[in-house]
Amino acid sequence: MNLVTNAIYSALPFFITSIPLILINLFIIKEKRNLLNISFNLKEKISTICFMLSILFILGITIGNNTSFSFSNISLNNINIIPFKGIYTQYIFSLKGDIHSIVNLFGNIIIFLPFGFFLSLYYKDIYKNSHKILLIAFSVSLFIELLQLFLGRSTDITDIILNTFGVFLGKLLFQYFYIIFENFFLNINLRDGNTNNSKINYLNLIQYGFWIAFLILNLK
Repeated sequence: MNLVTNAIYSALPFFITSIPLILINLFIIKEKRNLLNISFNLKEKISTICFMLSILFILGITIGNNTSFSFSNISLNNINIIPFKGIYTQYIFSLKGDIHSIVNLFGNIIIFLPFGFFLSLYYKDIYKNSHKILLIAFSVSLFIELLQLFLGRSTDITDIILNTFGVFLGKLLFQYFYIIFENFFLNINLRDGNTNNSKINYLNLIQYGFWIAFLILNLK
């Protein structure tokens, strides 16, 4: 478990600097809800924080403990475009208790599972939006893998597949809990709804801008 704890410990500065980002996002979301005359109840606030934390957890583990962002870090030797290359070897070693193989094999699934759960809560109508959820999962994973290329780390198509599978499992988990606790989830709406309100669009741009600025500051 030292490998996991070390990765989390190394990403602590990233998680600490993300606190203002969370607070700013909550404030902006509250302002958007006020403009739309939509309530922002406690369950929605907690769910929104958990959703953001699931994203920040992924970013913190994958790129939050980076050393430097540079084009000179790119190496073709760090790129694998063959799906599941070496995964059987990792599976065999993981059965023998090799912690590195266990983390590589199952870690890519587990870290995306909470994101899949709260992404499903965000869209809620998961049967209608299943393709959208999986497309977002694939896009986020691809974005992270491409970023890691500039950090001198490996970029692997297998990681993208496992990450997407992790989101799929998170979606299934949400479906299971939604069936059991439907009344609990019914009044949790994380989306603001469709609107042509220019003030809402302006706040959306500010919100996206803070996320982009946060990433840039952490990729120095």
